[in-house]
Amino acid sequence: MEITEEMLAAIPPGNVLRPVDEFGAFWQLAENECVRLVVATPMGQTSWELSYASAAMKTARWLAACEADLGPEHAPVATSTGMELGRATPKTIGVAHEEAGAMLLLSPGGYKTPGMPPRPGYLEGVRAVIDWAWRYGPPPQLGGQRSESARSQ
Repeated sequence: MEITEEMLAAIPPGNVLRPVDEFGAFWQLAENECVRLVVATPMGQTSWELSYASAAMKTARWLAACEADLGPEHAPVATSTGMELGRATPKTIGVAHEEAGAMLLLSPGGYKTPGMPPRPGYLEGVRAVIDWAWRYGPPPQLGGQRSESARSQ
């Protein structure tokens, strides 16, 4: 998916605290990296890198309130109670970050959703994007390289 100026202009205020052009460049990188890894990965298989890139893409779309995929109301993670977070707002962004951290402790083998195998790297990707875009943390690692901080979370 190509990230357009219109998409960037439509990001709700408060959802992304980085400069919009910086966020847009990262979002485009996440989209491209996810597609590259999907094409390179044999059908029915996954990897840490693919799950991380998928989470980065999904989280960027959610933060931007992008209509692509499942729509802007679908958060990248569900809460531990199963409640949907809905659209990204400063409140739900904080909840998604906390939930992803808690799930990392409870599911070290990877994020698990009904009907899907565990996806190691997915929760790390959600947290990395929110840390970077909303909490001024280090940039998420895409392109097959995991940072030491991503491995230890």
